[in-house]
Amino acid sequence: MRTVVITGASSGIGKSLCKCYAENDYFVFGSVRNKKDASELDAILGKKGQAVIFDVTKRAEIKKAITVISKMTSHVDILINNAGIALPAPLEITHDSDFTEHFSINVLGVLNCVQLFLPLLKKKSDQGKPSQIINISSGAGKRGSPFLGAYCMSKHALEGLSKVLRQEMLLYGIQVCVIAPGSIKSKIWKKGGENAESEQYTKSEYSGYLNKFKSWLDYIDRIGLSSENFALKVFKISQKYYPPVRVVIHPRPFLALFLQDIMPTRFFNRLYARKLGFPEQ
Repeated sequence: MRTVVITGASSGIGKSLCKCYAENDYFVFGSVRNKKDASELDAILGKKGQAVIFDVTKRAEIKKAITVISKMTSHVDILINNAGIALPAPLEITHDSDFTEHFSINVLGVLNCVQLFLPLLKKKSDQGKPSQIINISSGAGKRGSPFLGAYCMSKHALEGLSKVLRQEMLLYGIQVCVIAPGSIKSKIWKKGGENAESEQYTKSEYSGYLNKFKSWLDYIDRIGLSSENFALKVFKISQKYYPPVRVVIHPRPFLALFLQDIMPTRFFNRLYARKLGFPEQ
């Protein structure tokens, strides 16, 4: 049976990816960080998968999970690096720990999983199809957004990591694909919104603008693709023998992506400023 490892599987996109692959004849290993989430995921997957407990920032935990996985399969067909965080905050007063957390999870966490799962990815599958590494990036991987500085920086770094990895994995015939979601209904923005409510930010001069930004995040969530719809698109991409190197999945690609490629950057900077109520300059 084909196997897939999906990180960040406790909720949102990760959980939907697990369901989708399990429904399409993959045996799924979904990573979560505690026993409660593991029990919930096991109940969803049934005999078509198993939750494994590890934090992507802790190599010892990943190695322990790989020992469990290796007893069940000698090969992993697809590694989907989905685990990630987004904590909105103005760059001027973003705490050092928030920067560290973004890079530890969104970048180094991906590298940890790639390095440690590579022995299982290198082994040839019975079907002869190349193994794949799919890194879930973001529209923020190539663009910037106010109050998402640490997140944008980490996703830019992930895109760079993926470009290098794609070239190096040619040695083993492993395909590397970046998938950049935009406007997906996911708990990541709800968790991020809670961070913006901390006293450090609510008592700053950014407070009123952060409230408007939170409303903007709520709007993005309302118009976003469902995580189930997104998961199905990812699955279909992964079934290609040679998947595209980078795919953007967005409910409104023309407005959100194409126009930003052809319109002046300053135009969109002013648009963001107006949307957040910044003073006219």
